[in-house]
Formats: sequence, structure tokens, C-alpha cells
Amino acid sequence: MSFEFTDKEKLRVIYASLIGVKLDHISYYDLAVIIAWAIIYIIHLPLVIYMVAKHKYPPLASISPTMCVFYIGAMVWFVGDVLTNEMVHPVTRPLQNCVLTTIWLRSILGQALVFNVILYKATLCWFKHKYKRRVERGYRWAIIGTMVAYNLAVGVIITVLPADMTVKFVPVLDICQFTKAFKNTTMVLTWANWTASFGCVLGSNPRAHRDVQRLFVACIALLAALVLHTTIYYKKPMYPASLAWRITIVSADMAAALIAWWLVSGSVIYNSLRRPSQYLIEWYKENGI
Repeated sequence: MSFEFTDKEKLRVIYASLIGVKLDHISYYDLAVIIAWAIIYIIHLPLVIYMVAKHKYPPLASISPTMCVFYIGAMVWFVGDVLTNEMVHPVTRPLQNCVLTTIWLRSILGQALVFNVILYKATLCWFKHKYKRRVERGYRWAIIGTMVAYNLAVGVIITVLPADMTVKFVPVLDICQFTKAFKNTTMVLTWANWTASFGCVLGSNPRAHRDVQRLFVACIALLAALVLHTTIYYKKPMYPASLAWRITIVSADMAAALIAWWLVSGSVIYNSLRRPSQYLIEWYKENGI
């Protein structure tokens, strides 16, 4: 997979100009961004492994399952972003399958999974602080099952629809192009997911509870990336053709996900590492146990 300005890549730029698109070729700048974010997320892997290994420690047990899923979702989101934003050449048929790259990898198993984790935690906080009750295990699994079923249903429906109604690959540009109606639908679904999360956070009284405050800021971080992506999505429909825009989109998405991950789990991990016994007592008091 070349990142050099080869003769084939020069022809692609020329073909794009003939249909009125200014195309920045895939270069080592793209590779540098991919490597940088991959290293950043790999560096966090020991912390995820630590959460799993210490899952019996109550404070970590309260975040370990969800934030490990969040981490996996962020990594898949990264892979989907890289493929969707044309940072590598789609040299095989699977990589040219826009439903696979843009819908399943980037949206459903990536961004939606990250947003759903925040929505799940926000829902638990809403019951905990507004109604002064914990959600029982059966209801928790019901919430998770509903989210999984909803996302799978959306993915399957999109998959079986004709490409002319959803998204298709443009060979000359090596870019996935959405229909207007499908673009609007995906944006509505994404914004609905974020709005539901933020609504639960606001309903939990962020001013009075630290855990809700962290979720509040996490939602704001994800909002910043979502606003940026939505704006570019409509203002620059062929934004993957621009080196600056594709790097900006990928970096904003990954930074927002990483900030949200640290906001929710950072304090628990830090205190669990530095002062586990004292922090356990504080955690029990804070959670009324």
C-alpha cells in the first residue's frame, strides 16, 4: 500500500480534476497521522488490561466492562475513519465496500458503540441521582440488549438496501458517496444518540455529582467532534479528497473519544493505582454503600 505520489496516483488526481474535484493524493502525511493515533491508543492498552485484570476491585468493576467496550469501539471507529476518509488506498474489494467501511466499521461498531456506552452510563446515573435507585442487573441487560438490537437492525436494513439508495463507491476518486436522503438519515440517527445521552446527563443534575460532571464534559467533547463532522459533511461533501479536512476529521474524532474515555475512567484508574485502600473507602461513601 503506497503513500508515494505514483504515476497511478497522478492519474487519479487528473481524473478527479476533470469532474471538478481537487484531489489531494494519499501521502506520508496520512501515514504519519495513522501511526500517531495508533501509537496513542496502543499506549492506553495496558490501562485497559489493568482494568480487566483488577475487575474484582469495586471501583474498577463499576467502569471496567463499559470502558473496555468503549476502548474497543474507539479503535474500530479509528479504523473506519481511516478507511472512510480515504487515508489509505482501497486496494481490495472489502475495502471498496462502503457499507462495510462507513456503516459497519465507522458508524455502528465504532461511533455508535462509543456513544451507546456514554448513553448507557448516563441512563444509570439518571436513575441513580434522579430516582435514588440503582438499575437492577436484569434491567441493565435489557438496556444493553435494546441498544444492540437497534444498531444491528439499522445495519442490516442499510446492508440489504440497494447502493443507489444509500452509499456507493466512486472508483475514479476512491471515495464513498452518500445519497442526500441517506446522509440526512444517518445524521439524524447520530444526533439522536448524542441528544439522548446529554438529556440523561442533564436530568441527573451535573452540578451536584462528580460522576455526572465527568459525563457532561465527555458529552461536550463528543459534541465538538460531531458538530465539526456535521458541518464539513454538508459544506464539503467530497471532504475526503482534501488532505487537511480528512486529517482534521480523523484527529477530532479520535481526540474526542480519548478525552471522553479519560474523563469517565481516568480518576478511577489513577486512584486505584496510587491509593487503592483509601480510595475504596471514599468510593463506598460516595456511592452510599
